[in-house]
Amino acid sequence: MGNYNMKSIYRRRFCLALLLGLFFTATSFFAPPVLAADKGEAAKALASQPAYVKLNPMILPALGMDGVEEVVSLVIVLDVADKTAVDNVTARMPRLNDAYMRTLYGTIDSTLYRNGHFLDIGKVKRSLLLATDGVVGKGVVREVLIEGVSQRTLN
Repeated sequence: MGNYNMKSIYRRRFCLALLLGLFFTATSFFAPPVLAADKGEAAKALASQPAYVKLNPMILPALGMDGVEEVVSLVIVLDVADKTAVDNVTARMPRLNDAYMRTLYGTIDSTLYRNGHFLDIGKVKRSLLLATDGVVGKGVVREVLIEGVSQRTLN
């Protein structure tokens, strides 16, 4: 009699598993198709996600009356609107580096220092954004981010 109960339990489990398998197969078979418009909206949403372009570190001298007084290195990241803007900025990277060097080289002096010791990052970001807009166009880069600053005095 104990053997009969075990067979009954196995049959019930098998039937339950079979019914569940049929149910999930049928629901996936009769599921509504994904519309092409939904795929297009998903692609647009993916493309419109913010993207970042990281530049190589810039090493610049801070000039004083007696020549180079300090070496400043900046790590710059550009916040762009989407993936197409990344391609736009990347294609113009040599011109962008040139514009940044022209903007900052020789101008890191007492006017860009806060409290006489530390760089005024706000001023640096504003001047770099103006240079960026001149190279890639206004609005392509949303913000110039300063990821790292290192100042080393040479005295």
